[in-house]
Amino acid sequence: MTDDIGIDLPHAAQVFRVIRYVGDLDSQRHTKEVAYRLTSLTPDRAHGPDLGELLRGHWGAIEKKTHRVRDTTFNEDASTLRTGTAPQTMSIIRNTLIAAFRFIGWTNLKQARRHFAHGIDRCVDLITKPLKTVKKQT
Repeated sequence: MTDDIGIDLPHAAQVFRVIRYVGDLDSQRHTKEVAYRLTSLTPDRAHGPDLGELLRGHWGAIEKKTHRVRDTTFNEDASTLRTGTAPQTMSIIRNTLIAAFRFIGWTNLKQARRHFAHGIDRCVDLITKPLKTVKKQT
């Protein structure tokens, strides 16, 4: 339990360690990463193997919901941006567009991207339609 090790967070029930071995793109260099995680699940609800499975499932869902979508919609894996802040900036832009597409009701994001790529007036609608929707709700 977290009280035993001095962690004073109201909902923390367990602390666990995750060890990852990460390879560089050139497959030559490998590093060891150690991360500590907190969970509100008590040991009787989830112990070591359960926590590992839950963590993998969490990241699997993120992979399916964001990374796979960014790659299939924007062909992100083929991007040649590799230096500076350009990769992070493009990731933010892609995530923002995906959120905007979903917010205004598009389910086929690849089709939405093609739709908005065919005119600046459509892009203006992408920005103004959510604003009008938010104003109506308030």
